[in-house]
Amino acid sequence: MDEAAEAEEVARLREDFPRYAIGVVTTYDRRHYVAQRRKPGPGPYTVMTGDLAELRDALGAGQPPSG
Repeated sequence: MDEAAEAEEVARLREDFPRYAIGVVTTYDRRHYVAQRRKPGPGPYTVMTGDLAELRDALGAGQPPSG
């Protein structure tokens, strides 16, 4: 994934999950995506992964069902 596509996906995640502060951490040659819940509530408190799809899945698991 190129940097522009990564930035767009991170921006979408921030819009889709406003209860979380979402950032990118680079250590040596690896990038990790970190989400931390801003306030008490359902869902994970902190998620750290190297995969944006996995981050979306983890944060989505804490959302109330729609419909």
